[in-house]
Amino acid sequence: ILFLLSQKGMAQHVDNHPNILKANGIKSLMICDDSSCSSCPVEYNEYDSSGRRTLHLEGSSEERWVSVYDHDKKIYDVEYYISDKQEIQILDTTFHHYDDKNNLLYSIKKTYSDGAKPFFKIDTILPKPVAELKTRRNKSGLIVSQKTGSIYRSCFSPSEGEHILIYHYLNNGLIDYIDIFNSRKTLYMRWHFRYNK
Repeated sequence: ILFLLSQKGMAQHVDNHPNILKANGIKSLMICDDSSCSSCPVEYNEYDSSGRRTLHLEGSSEERWVSVYDHDKKIYDVEYYISDKQEIQILDTTFHHYDDKNNLLYSIKKTYSDGAKPFFKIDTILPKPVAELKTRRNKSGLIVSQKTGSIYRSCFSPSEGEHILIYHYLNNGLIDYIDIFNSRKTLYMRWHFRYNK
């Protein structure tokens, strides 16, 4: 099982299921375009003891996303950066709302004028997650391939149009690497997953 969150057709975030991360005691993950992770990273994630993502950094971007949970629910996410004066500047906060059965109903994003004097403005109501489309799974439920839209990451040339992601796994169920093919069926990039316990 894998999460692929998308917005406007772009691949935004790729990760293992929290249960697999928990079972393997994973504390952090670096995704790179080379096996030694010597180049600019694609993304970096940290996890709590339940395998839930608590920190997300994308490439060399200075922006960070932290997630806060209450029991098994994600209550809110905060996107921020640290200024040259080492002050935290909040960019936006997304609050998640659930029904009595713990199903996500909707999310509300609130933006800030700056980190010091925030003002709240409901500028985006995010619908509950859309069901996966164009996804193939194996008998164990792990994703074999998935189609997505354009891919944008700092440090790398963007790739427009539809892409196919082919997943390769380790014996313990964690993603080893993903091959990404563009609309011309040419290998655009390989993302290597490097874990820390």
